[in-house]
Amino acid sequence: MSKEKIPPSKSDEKGAMKDGPTSKSFSAYPTASVGSPPPHGYEFGGPIGALLTTCMLPLLTISLTSMAAKGSFLHPFPTSFDEIIPFLCALFFPVDILRSLEWSTVGRCAVGLIGWFVLLMFLERTLPHPVALGTVLPTTSNVRLPYRLNGHLSFWVVLLLIEVGWPASWTVTSDGLSIPVLGRAPLSSLVDVYTETAAAACLLSFLFSVYLYVRSASDVPDAPNCPKLRAAGGDTGSPVYDFFLGRELNPRWFGGTFDLKVFCELRPGLAGWLVLDLAAACRQRETLGYVTPSMLLLLAFQGLYVWDAQYQEEAILTTMDVTTDGFGYMLCFGDLAWVPFTYSLQARYLAEHDPHLGW
Repeated sequence: MSKEKIPPSKSDEKGAMKDGPTSKSFSAYPTASVGSPPPHGYEFGGPIGALLTTCMLPLLTISLTSMAAKGSFLHPFPTSFDEIIPFLCALFFPVDILRSLEWSTVGRCAVGLIGWFVLLMFLERTLPHPVALGTVLPTTSNVRLPYRLNGHLSFWVVLLLIEVGWPASWTVTSDGLSIPVLGRAPLSSLVDVYTETAAAACLLSFLFSVYLYVRSASDVPDAPNCPKLRAAGGDTGSPVYDFFLGRELNPRWFGGTFDLKVFCELRPGLAGWLVLDLAAACRQRETLGYVTPSMLLLLAFQGLYVWDAQYQEEAILTTMDVTTDGFGYMLCFGDLAWVPFTYSLQARYLAEHDPHLGW
């Protein structure tokens, strides 16, 4: 564990420190006063646009995942102007799909997603980590929050657990004790509940966003001298708009040492995207006896993207998502539902509808 240090001032050009403050070092931070956020105009069409986007995104996600599984559009692709409205209605109002969902399965998928979130949170808390400091907070004086950087290590631990750490079966010892026999996780089963899992992710993202909005009403700091700050763009006074854009800038748990926004930006969704890709490849191998060149190239390119994001984890600390945007429905849904399930659509389609293009 590194020694405690007072964060550098604005004149420090490095922007991060590998042996930064530990969870006990918040008393070293200079006291910051929360100022009123600057006036900010509406984006995304204002409250009405935010409401429509909040309602439409989950329905669109469910439609897209269902189409990828089915291998075709929910409604024939429009070839004339008269067919555009029915096509869009089928895309954004998938009533038949919602009726056909097994909601008991959706509930089980929700439990699995919560377990996935808890696993990655456990790894973030327990794996070795250097600490980097973020940028100077926009409405405070000389305060920079610490971030644990072990996403890359967590990424490889997750892949290792998938390959050899899953309780594949159980055996009974001579003493009558049941112990797990570890092996490869049955990833291909995720293909069968792809749409149900997407629906569960949409529901959990909404509930999590409600929690984030409610907690943003409190000014109680997450830790001494670690004040709650409101994002200028998400503190307009419109509940619908602020819920969508996000009112709190840096929501944190565990005494201010666990940043929810940065965690969700990099861990559950991105790693989940790759897991869904691998699940599709496993299903293809079970069905065809091999993995096609199309799937291999997809895994290589998308896997490289996910790995690079974990390897360059510190780079996210200077992005607009972290420095400026509040953590609300827009980022929460994007991180936990949109990214893993719409970015893996190609893999889900190839799992059972590969065109066999060859090399």
